[in-house]
Amino acid sequence: MECLRRLLRRSGEALFLLQLICQHNVARLAQTLGNDLRKKLVQSTFHQLVCSEDGDQLAMRLISALMEVIQSPSCSLLCQYESREIASATCTFSILNCSSLGQ
Repeated sequence: MECLRRLLRRSGEALFLLQLICQHNVARLAQTLGNDLRKKLVQSTFHQLVCSEDGDQLAMRLISALMEVIQSPSCSLLCQYESREIASATCTFSILNCSSLGQ
């Protein structure tokens, strides 16, 4: 039961991350990734994002890219609010270990 709860929580966090990405320029964020990660972003499924080490690395890199955009000098107060939301997502993503979820 605990495993299912963690899987559902991780899935919700992945959906939240994807929602945040959609609110920003996805192409600009993708440009900040290396070629390998960009290919993984294009080819990844939701399952891979939630339950694989590659998905975890991709999520962390996307969160970093979002933080860079949000912390840019042209950022508004809305971005500062989103920054706190992303920081929360970052903490949660780093705490959960996908390998313990079972695939």
